[in-house]
Amino acid sequence: MAERAGDASEDPGGPSLQGPAARTEEAAADTPTKPSSRLRVAPEARPAAPLADTADEADAERPLASAEAHSRRVKARMAALAALVLAVPLLGLGIPYTLSAFAALPGNYVIDRLRAGDRVDRGQLDTLIVSREQALAWWTSGALLTDLALARMVEAEMNEARGAPADPAAYGAAAELLEQGLARAPARPFAWTRLAFARFRAEAPLPEVIEALRLSFATAPYDPRLRLPRLELLLASWPALDEEMVAIAERQIAEAWIETPEDLAALVARGVEARPVRRVLLRDLASLTAFERMVKTAEAAIAEGKEPPKTREPRRASDLPDRLIDLANRKPSTAR
Repeated sequence: MAERAGDASEDPGGPSLQGPAARTEEAAADTPTKPSSRLRVAPEARPAAPLADTADEADAERPLASAEAHSRRVKARMAALAALVLAVPLLGLGIPYTLSAFAALPGNYVIDRLRAGDRVDRGQLDTLIVSREQALAWWTSGALLTDLALARMVEAEMNEARGAPADPAAYGAAAELLEQGLARAPARPFAWTRLAFARFRAEAPLPEVIEALRLSFATAPYDPRLRLPRLELLLASWPALDEEMVAIAERQIAEAWIETPEDLAALVARGVEARPVRRVLLRDLASLTAFERMVKTAEAAIAEGKEPPKTREPRRASDLPDRLIDLANRKPSTAR
């Protein structure tokens, strides 16, 4: 008994470790070829808890992933809807513009010829008029309006050349088209010059003619292609010119004599006001003498039904008097 009690006191685990479970484990240690069913099941059962936790987390994340995917789909649909909303008006604007461009195509070569100063026949002019009217039915632009105005002015000139009386109303209608076109595209010096001419032929007040000329010079102060047409209108409106426009006209006369003297003489030979031209050239007596000789040659050609001589190329500055060159280059004068 004492020996058994001593064994018990040395074992810190106490008698509870010597129960059936302890004896079973000892027996299992003596027979390793037949492991206990309890030892075999326990290791398999323990990993079940972590697997169950992972499944719960996946179930918890699944609604979040679904919500994010739904949000992306909604954003994509909203972006597509916004693009559609923007595309519909642009498409609505683009279709009329495209149809207008196609309608204008047949007359484009005619307007190019007119701008280059070439002659066109009545059939070509009708093509231009119809194309511009059809194009304007789809899209209104400043260029189309000014093109149609030019065609109407050429049409009126053709009618006059065939013996019809002057038609101020036709030029007045062209002036209205030019005003509408210039309201949309004002930086067009040729159109401003045509407006001045149309107003003059429509018998509008001279201040209106001069105002169109003033804006023509404002948009293109120096353009050799416009020099003679603008000078012709300036000389025709001479009594109504103010000091600023007189100075501009004097510069135009000096430039024309320097660069295109025969053309200036032909302009005077056709009957425009000649006194301002002679007064400018009086600064150099040799220039005035040469000018008078050119005017007589041009008048003789016109009397014979021929075209007067034209300047082939500008003269050299060294062949011209300094006083006229200074006049052509100086700032506007205030002396009438």
